[in-house]
Amino acid sequence: MARPRKVASSPATALAFDPATLDTLLGDRQTADEVDELFRQMKKHLYERMLSGELTYHLGYGRGEAKPAGVANHRNGWTRASFSGNVAAMAIPDFQTVMLPLMRDLANGERSGQESLDALASHFGITAEERAMRIPSGRAPIFANRIGWAKSHLKMAGVIESPRRSVYRLTARGRQIIDANPTRITLALLNQFPEYVAFRTGERQAGSPATATLSPTNDAPIADPRTPDDLINEGYQELRSALAAELRDRIASMSPAAFEQLVVDLLKAMGYGGPQTDAGLVVGRGGDEGIDGIIKEDRLGLETIYLQAKRWQNTVGRPDIQRFAGALQGQRARKGVFITSSSFSSEARAYAAAIQTTIVLIDGAQLADLMIEHNVGVGTERSLHIKKVDSDYFTVE
Repeated sequence: MARPRKVASSPATALAFDPATLDTLLGDRQTADEVDELFRQMKKHLYERMLSGELTYHLGYGRGEAKPAGVANHRNGWTRASFSGNVAAMAIPDFQTVMLPLMRDLANGERSGQESLDALASHFGITAEERAMRIPSGRAPIFANRIGWAKSHLKMAGVIESPRRSVYRLTARGRQIIDANPTRITLALLNQFPEYVAFRTGERQAGSPATATLSPTNDAPIADPRTPDDLINEGYQELRSALAAELRDRIASMSPAAFEQLVVDLLKAMGYGGPQTDAGLVVGRGGDEGIDGIIKEDRLGLETIYLQAKRWQNTVGRPDIQRFAGALQGQRARKGVFITSSSFSSEARAYAAAIQTTIVLIDGAQLADLMIEHNVGVGTERSLHIKKVDSDYFTVE
């Protein structure tokens, strides 16, 4: 098996990959600047996913402590499943990297959207799984979205045109660029065309398109490779992360009774319990030991979920889960949800997964995400509606 080698991404840090993974990541990137940009984006991507909870970094576990599920056989490192998924996302080329292969394919004639998608997927070695990966909003596949933005910029620069719906071809200007044999097409090259500058700045450009002097080496600095969709999604994730942090601060200052009510309200907002007024009840300290709330999944109470809510700062350990499991057995219950404002130890998670009774563990980070998703303790500040052309409206019968 080939031994992994390290590729330096900065003077202080390095990422280790085997040769096959490196080939996938680097693609047709040749220059040192292009490789540095790739790894800068990788580290930024991994860090953002770590902040959002989608990616975990294991900071070590004590001797004799159970190894957390999914962690590689060493004391520190990214979980294998999470890391491989994030590397796959980074292997998808940015929209500027797509531009030159797209133009070269269009140099062979008109192409439909599907034909370009298939050709570019083959060129970059994009797998079926990578083609299916979607942008954070879920509205479109990442790879198709980036091809779409590449087409949009090239069209605004007069490099390609669309003679009919979902079909593209090179213009005379586009063929001139390809004939110059560039190594890469970027926004810096497109900025040579006045009508493209007008498009980027929102100004109206009068007169016919100008002819620019083309540089086959395209040595100008590479512009931000992110698409407008990328920027919107990144901004949204930053706002959501800040909101989650504020929620956790507010939760930390709540009284235990108020936290127990929050937990019941959340489960009801998630769709558990019926429309009846007693579908969710806070039992509180006066109730049965280890039970803080009850959710009736039907009117007759034939299926009941028992809740325990711990507004703690310390980590919830295995003994706490064992006590809750004992309380569930005392109620002859089959389902329980243990929610804490802090976190669970690996032993607590392993115990909950091993016993026959179903106990779902929700930590502080997941609690904040669920509150945002189901509008508990949060409200909508403003909505942005992004519009696009309705092609059907302009279709000539």
